[in-house]
Amino acid sequence: EASSTAIVAAVGTVLSAANLRWSTLLGAEAETTLLVREEDLPAATVALVRAGHAVGPPDRVCIAPPPEDPVAAERNEDFVGVWLLTRREQPAGVMVAQYTAQDGPLRLQAPSGVYVEIRIPPAQSGRGGKAG
Repeated sequence: EASSTAIVAAVGTVLSAANLRWSTLLGAEAETTLLVREEDLPAATVALVRAGHAVGPPDRVCIAPPPEDPVAAERNEDFVGVWLLTRREQPAGVMVAQYTAQDGPLRLQAPSGVYVEIRIPPAQSGRGGKAG
């Protein structure tokens, strides 16, 4: 199990690499709290998540989503669900990536338009196993 010092060092390295100021607050029973400025929370969250850390609770680290727009939700119904992407366009009509059915990211999309993409790295020979 990682020590509190090692965890703070790992998180601090990520925040420093993102040019964010941070400090620690030592607490009782060897607990350490890492502090960032409130205005840096979104950038700190992005940096930490990109480095593989979990950050939460969501309502403390990012702004609340806007209320659902019923008209937009109705328009988005055709795009709600789960599927494998075969190509990525940005902006619409300009293809920036194309995937085969086996290597594209999995997309989960909500009526609000918010989506999550899940990318599973290809298996490396000699590592991992297969689920079956």
